[in-house]
Amino acid sequence: YITTRSMTRKADYYRIVAAENNTTIKFNGFSGTNVFTLNKGKYKDLALSYTTYISSDKPISIAQFAVSYKYDTIIGDPFMIMLNSNEKFIKDVNFNAFLQDTIKDVYVNVVAKTSSTSLTLLDGINISSYFKQLPYDKNCGYSIAQIKLKEGFHNLKSDSGLFAYVYGFGYADAYGYSAGCNNYNNDNTFYILNKKE
Repeated sequence: YITTRSMTRKADYYRIVAAENNTTIKFNGFSGTNVFTLNKGKYKDLALSYTTYISSDKPISIAQFAVSYKYDTIIGDPFMIMLNSNEKFIKDVNFNAFLQDTIKDVYVNVVAKTSSTSLTLLDGINISSYFKQLPYDKNCGYSIAQIKLKEGFHNLKSDSGLFAYVYGFGYADAYGYSAGCNNYNNDNTFYILNKKE
């Protein structure tokens, strides 16, 4: 997984949930304090202010939570996006960046393979100049671009695949969503467990 905070914000929160016991999770390929273990159904919440490469030896899911105005006094409100794992890249995706009375700005975070950023197009225009390699793990092979969008329908395309996360901020309002992923041959299954207390 690749995580990056929402554009304009100081940090976002992330919840990592394990699908199996003894799941080892690493940050940016490091060891030591950047490694932890979770059991099935257990989770860890983190606030991250930088782009991060998260890997695991067993299936996990990661949710990203934008923070409210009270967290950093920057215009916006919370939203949640389920992040896509890196093997689910999509080559071509259409999406809508919509504004409304309470949403003033819309952005997209694009994750792509570093080797293919020169092939990535937004509405037919090459966006390679927007991409940056991950700051703490330049060897992971991924880069990210953050772009402010105009209202309306857009298209992202890359022969090597990409992810796009679209979000908008306004006064006491926000939205965010994953623009799509490739679920072909998806063999990960998550179950909702109800626990009586």
